[in-house]
Amino acid sequence: MHNHLEIVLTRDGSQTILDNTRETTYHSINGAVTESRHVFIEAGFKYLAAQGKSRLKILEIGFGTGLNAFLTYLETQKYHLDVEYLGIEANPLPDTMIEQLVYSEYLQAASTQNVFRHLHAASGLTEAHFSLKVLNDNVEDLTLPSGNDLIYYDAFGPRDQSELWTLELLSRIVGTMTPGGVLVTYCAQGQFKRNLKQLGCDVESLPGPPGKREMVRATLRKPNDA
Repeated sequence: MHNHLEIVLTRDGSQTILDNTRETTYHSINGAVTESRHVFIEAGFKYLAAQGKSRLKILEIGFGTGLNAFLTYLETQKYHLDVEYLGIEANPLPDTMIEQLVYSEYLQAASTQNVFRHLHAASGLTEAHFSLKVLNDNVEDLTLPSGNDLIYYDAFGPRDQSELWTLELLSRIVGTMTPGGVLVTYCAQGQFKRNLKQLGCDVESLPGPPGKREMVRATLRKPNDA
């Protein structure tokens, strides 16, 4: 069932998944951890943490390998803020492949490998300052929770999964954000940015990770900023 998937190394030495059917990888071949840190942790999580937040509610579209969630978990140990994390993944990885993903070793945090496994477990993960649940379904079919402070938009790109980049779906996702909430993604497609602006977001084109010129950070305007 998952014979089309294989683990490959990226240029920073960290792993990603190659989907041979789509002929694309789950992360940048220029560096999986490097990309995730740059786009989601630095431009998203740390950006909001620096604003003095005591809690963050995070929604990830495209949970995939769980790398973004794992990096977020490690960061919460430093920032001492409470994180409620919901991942959406229509095509979960098999347990055998999850066992072969050793991000904990790459990040010199081998003692947290069991945490990484629990990110993918049906029961999710609940710790003192971090709780996570993953829904294995198509995001289009779900009723999404509201009150999200941060959206990690990490689906396959518009050319591979065009249904996940429509104005209709994006409107639903932006509609779950708190005023001042942030959406971050590696995608810098012009139409995507125009859609975000149409939905009431201030859109920043930031320098991208290695191999990509730009990334996007969108902030939902507060009513008095409109």
